[in-house]
Amino acid sequence: MGKFFRFKPIGVPRERKITWKNKKTATRTVVAEIWNNEKKQILYFRQLSFRIQSFRSDEKWFISITPGWSFTYDGYSCCKQESQLIAQKKNLETNSAVYQHFMFISFCLSNKLEDNESEYKYISFSSPFDLKLNYTPQHGY
Repeated sequence: MGKFFRFKPIGVPRERKITWKNKKTATRTVVAEIWNNEKKQILYFRQLSFRIQSFRSDEKWFISITPGWSFTYDGYSCCKQESQLIAQKKNLETNSAVYQHFMFISFCLSNKLEDNESEYKYISFSSPFDLKLNYTPQHGY
């Protein structure tokens, strides 16, 4: 299993949005504050996350990115019901949504998100390559 990364909250409020561009410019919430019904207490934070796995092929290094979700009570430490919340969230997602998460994460790894970020000279990322997949459902779905 590869390493697990999550977008962290910045400042207060701790909700975090990132503007990015694929075909169109859009803003995506990567850290959301989830409040109780009375809007008096934050129950947990929902954070876009991803796992990476690296491998080498034909003298080139590649990483595999698997989008996911993390639920924390303070933006950093997992909350007790995280596995249940992840299952609920993933149950609502479509393949298209997961693909958009992947494209967004790829954008974040390839570009500076903040003007004050220092450049990391030891590794760089290029755009993801397209995989031409043909899929025919076997059960008529």
